[in-house]
Amino acid sequence: MSSSSFIPDFIIDFGSFTTKYGLPSDEIPFEFHTIVGQYEMQGFSGMSKISCGTKVLQEKSIGNFRLKTLSPMVSRGVFNGESTLNMETLCHQAFRSLYTLQDAKYSEQSLREKKLNVTLAAVQSQHHVRNLTQLIFEKFGISSLQFFTPTENIERVLIDNSKTASHTCGEHYILEMGHGITQLAKLKSNSPVCHIPLGGMDITKYIKEHLTNGAEESILKLTELKEQNCHCSPVPSSNLHSPENVFSQAPEVLFSSNPQQQDTLVSTIHKYISSHQEEFTHEDPNVHMTTIHLSGGSSLLKGLKERLEFELNQNFDKASFKGWIKVKHNKMGKDSSFFGACKRVKENDPSSRDQACSLSEYKEKGMERVMAENYKHLFAK
Repeated sequence: MSSSSFIPDFIIDFGSFTTKYGLPSDEIPFEFHTIVGQYEMQGFSGMSKISCGTKVLQEKSIGNFRLKTLSPMVSRGVFNGESTLNMETLCHQAFRSLYTLQDAKYSEQSLREKKLNVTLAAVQSQHHVRNLTQLIFEKFGISSLQFFTPTENIERVLIDNSKTASHTCGEHYILEMGHGITQLAKLKSNSPVCHIPLGGMDITKYIKEHLTNGAEESILKLTELKEQNCHCSPVPSSNLHSPENVFSQAPEVLFSSNPQQQDTLVSTIHKYISSHQEEFTHEDPNVHMTTIHLSGGSSLLKGLKERLEFELNQNFDKASFKGWIKVKHNKMGKDSSFFGACKRVKENDPSSRDQACSLSEYKEKGMERVMAENYKHLFAK
């Protein structure tokens, strides 16, 4: 690839625990690289880890873990006496790696000639990360930028659905349930994001019990542990109201039928959706359906979708809202949000949108086979 060619799409995945970058192109079909440009096959979906994300995981005495998931990899401070990686270093080394991959000589001048589309994936698409990224890219002299968001990802997926005639009027929202933050947004251009202040998953005990220093597949193990051990409490029966039937094990999916409990996930969603009711244009509100699309790491919680749908329909104020609420997983299934970022860039296979693959399926079928079956389309031109 010549030095004059474009890098049309450059993905940075600012995950809660790891940060990855790569090009969704056929030249490097499944290789996503670390900050030093080294490719390490780590198992799950062929993505490499970045050291700044695993430093937190390797620390034994980290206290309340959910307080440390707010972008530790973009910190400019010091963690346990060591200087942590900052965003500028990440971008600088990522650019150098990408030029090496393309047989091009890196220079700030050649970098300014590139036109980049930057995808901020999932949890880390908050304004402060986006603004920081913008500032760093401007420092590199790159002004031709286009940002994509999780909302735009779902919105693009819904375009084809809107072309199909339906007898119901539907409103769509995306509920991002990440490790470090929970947020809700209406699927509409320039819609505000509602941040739900319920924190993230406190998974400290799983880290202390199962992860060790230098673990090669720490993030894979962590996600697997979440699938196996983190359960959403079941739908309560009408005659059982004990605390264990009311509260979930994860604080960001706290449910309560108590009207005095103000800051639950359900009550926040209710308020947010109700505030947009004036935008509903269907003549008969009785057939109105609201769809909430789950995304983010915590959406892997077993039973979450079913419990959330039950609570939303059970406790909605029927006097002010007539209709029902449907909860769905992201159209990419229960999989990594990073692939959602790839899909925004290379989406061209509508038939693949309902595919899902859990970590257990990866183990049963074998990673290479599953990737060939489910993810080839992500990198097609």
